[in-house]
Amino acid sequence: MDDRFRKNSRFDELHYGKYVSLYMKRTFFFDSHPPLGKQLIGALAYLAEFDGQFKFDRIGSSYAESVPLFALRLVPAVCGSVVIPIAYHLMLELG
Repeated sequence: MDDRFRKNSRFDELHYGKYVSLYMKRTFFFDSHPPLGKQLIGALAYLAEFDGQFKFDRIGSSYAESVPLFALRLVPAVCGSVVIPIAYHLMLELG
């Protein structure tokens, strides 16, 4: 795959990235959705030393070199990968 497609923002990254940037700047905001997913991504972004200065303002915009893409994409990838085995084991338990 072409490298330019990997370094452009996607819809969910735009949504979550705004909130993660606000967490990194310690700015108060109100969101009607539960914060756990954004907090997990924010925690990993903090560990990757993301400063929150990148503006997630447009789908398809290129990321700056300072944005830790691996850290921002790791939590959703791991959680999405774990959903299938958890659902399988839940179905086994339920009969």
